[in-house]
Amino acid sequence: MKENKFKILNAIVFVLTFFVFPAWLVGINTSRISFYCILGTIVFMIATWKFYNNDSEIENSVIILIFLRIALLLCLAGVYLPSIVINNFDDTKSMYILKRLNYAHGVYGFSGERLEYYKKIFPENLPDECDDYEYLTQGGMYDFYPGSRLMFRTDEETIEKYAEYYAGFCERKYNGALYDDIDDISIEEELEKTEVALDGFLSRSGLVDRWGEGKDKWFEKFKNAEIYSIDGIFREGVLLDKDSGYVVITIDEPK
Repeated sequence: MKENKFKILNAIVFVLTFFVFPAWLVGINTSRISFYCILGTIVFMIATWKFYNNDSEIENSVIILIFLRIALLLCLAGVYLPSIVINNFDDTKSMYILKRLNYAHGVYGFSGERLEYYKKIFPENLPDECDDYEYLTQGGMYDFYPGSRLMFRTDEETIEKYAEYYAGFCERKYNGALYDDIDDISIEEELEKTEVALDGFLSRSGLVDRWGEGKDKWFEKFKNAEIYSIDGIFREGVLLDKDSGYVVITIDEPK
């Protein structure tokens, strides 16, 4: 009887996790977390099966069975919940810390330079004054780039603090030059001009694509912004604009 109950439970878990809500597919989104959870799911399912065959010989078998079931459920939760978090709560400021850690560890794992770099470029906490907040995170299921973008509007004092902070480790800073001033110069020289930098930043950050209002609006809004570029081609960068109060931080990861 117990063996039949186990077989039914095992079949339900198998059908749900492989066909209805495929863990192998969902796990791609935050693979550096879900890998361990999928591995744990397999281990605890095997352990539960072994326990059912020998529970009559084991003392405190009920307690052990409860432990195995809880461990199995936690591993399954570890596959699905990170993916839910990474794809939702874009406008929920109270979820920022959790989303930041979820993306960082889901994409980069639990150690390494890229993990530390991500934590460095995205602030640990949001500032006290934080309006028009949006934090987009994309995992490994996306066709082009898993990435994230943080955008909010804050006070001038906070922007000045950010400017000092990012100037300390970013490779390039663009500000003050207009695209109209560029005449017959090389692409490398163009990259030193703010409006070309702004064009690259807007394209890479997805602001134009997401809101679909064209670049003109953003060129006008951010015409006096400072852009801190980490890699020189705006795959990773920070935009600070004292006029509008906006802070935009973006990063993507080519597959």
